[in-house]
Amino acid sequence: MLGMSQVHANRSFRQLVQDGLVAWRGGRIQLLDITALSQRAGFDAGYLEQDSLPAPISQALAL
Repeated sequence: MLGMSQVHANRSFRQLVQDGLVAWRGGRIQLLDITALSQRAGFDAGYLEQDSLPAPISQALAL
């Protein structure tokens, strides 16, 4: 759905792990640094209704 090959997706994920932004533990992906992930993706939460996001995410995006 993203238009990425499995190889490219794996390489991209591995880079995020190496950079300390995400981790793979117990069959789940953990987001370790939401602020840095948002910056890397160029994400701007300004158009979102902040109250509708879970508190930890709203707090991280407010930094």
